[in-house]
Amino acid sequence: MGMVGQVITQEKFPQYLYHSDKEGFRRVDDLKEKTEAVREGWSAGYRHQEYPKMMYHVVLEPKEVKNEEEELALIDAGWEKSPVAFSEEKVIDTKIAQNKAEAKELANKKAILKEGKAA
Repeated sequence: MGMVGQVITQEKFPQYLYHSDKEGFRRVDDLKEKTEAVREGWSAGYRHQEYPKMMYHVVLEPKEVKNEEEELALIDAGWEKSPVAFSEEKVIDTKIAQNKAEAKELANKKAILKEGKAA
């Protein structure tokens, strides 16, 4: 009997599977691993996951959040979900405020130094 009537599929590996209840993906390197993973609820269809995601600050480096609680805490602290949320005016205002705070801190240090020399 030849190949007639037989369906031969050759899957390429590695493959990345996704699970509706788990974060990230699972890599499988052969058909045996894939079969086991599918039995556990993993599938080849990508499922959007809300987290982790990046958050952006007007002057600080982007930061990764792993859940809604972390995201809301950063939003309360002035972070945004997108870097395009910052207008040029907001960037300038933030830098001015930072410079004022830094200048005040330096003035306080200078006053402390003067007090120490006077004593």
